Amino acid sequence: PPLVGPPKQAICMANMFDPAEETEANWRDDIKSDVQVECAKHGKLLHCHVDAVSPRGLVHCLFSDIAGAEQAANSLHGRWFAGRAITITYVDPRTHRAQ
Repeated sequence: PPLVGPPKQAICMANMFDPAEETEANWRDDIKSDVQVECAKHGKLLHCHVDAVSPRGLVHCLFSDIAGAEQAANSLHGRWFAGRAITITYVDPRTHRAQ
């Protein structure tokens, strides 16, 4: 499916992992590191949060500007990560889950 909505400074990646299947002690850090490396190719990442509770496998990313978020979204939406198709949605940066 195509990306939905106008580009925003924050994105949410879904289907990145299944917390019920993660067994490594530092799995959140590993995913966060992979996402940071990929996102840095497209713009300055201010914050990245791996939601270890959500069964949807969410990773929230906040960029310094809309252009970086849009480039990352265009590059990552529909891409495969660890055998899963990633979907990206734009989210309001004011409600970005900065945890």
